[in-house]
Amino acid sequence: MPSKTFHLAQDKQDSISISWKGVWKQVSITYNGQEVGSFNNQKELKTGNEFQLDAERKLSVKLSGQLFPELELLVNGQAIAGSPTDPNVQLKQVFNFSLGIGGLSLVVGLIAELFVIDFLLNIGIGLGSIIYGGLIILLAFGVKRKSIIALALIVGLIGLEIVGSVWIAAESQVNPTSGIVIKTFFLIFLFKGFGAIKKLKKTE
Repeated sequence: MPSKTFHLAQDKQDSISISWKGVWKQVSITYNGQEVGSFNNQKELKTGNEFQLDAERKLSVKLSGQLFPELELLVNGQAIAGSPTDPNVQLKQVFNFSLGIGGLSLVVGLIAELFVIDFLLNIGIGLGSIIYGGLIILLAFGVKRKSIIALALIVGLIGLEIVGSVWIAAESQVNPTSGIVIKTFFLIFLFKGFGAIKKLKKTE
């Protein structure tokens, strides 16, 4: 039975624990070892509910999001530190994801150029991929510093890559559907970074 624990303070005295079975079945929520609420299945969890922790604090639990569902844990409207919808966690995920995209493009481009792999070179992977990957990596560090402009540029570059994939496919008669779908999911995932940056800047 998987479980996760989140601490409400740095001294780790107050904690919220979530345990569940299978795909979000028999979900149990405990506060400092005492059960405060539960959900029978994923449908109930998506609807969400609120549970009183003490006289001053109320816990809201909900499975939010469609394509990338995340467990939303809020205490008096604020995300619990370290929980999936914590802006700091989301920003770190977007940074790591951007770094991964850039690094992969850079490495594949280098391999294509160094070993003269005609198949990759013919579909546009080479020097352009190296430059593209390098730009994404540089912009990823801008995202880490909470730059909305850097994130917007990454999204724009991936959008241009999708357009480029369609153009190259039209010239080489290669079906680009799978690549376009994957990159579209990339964009959807990256978009949560905008909300995370805005929340963090508002807090600051």
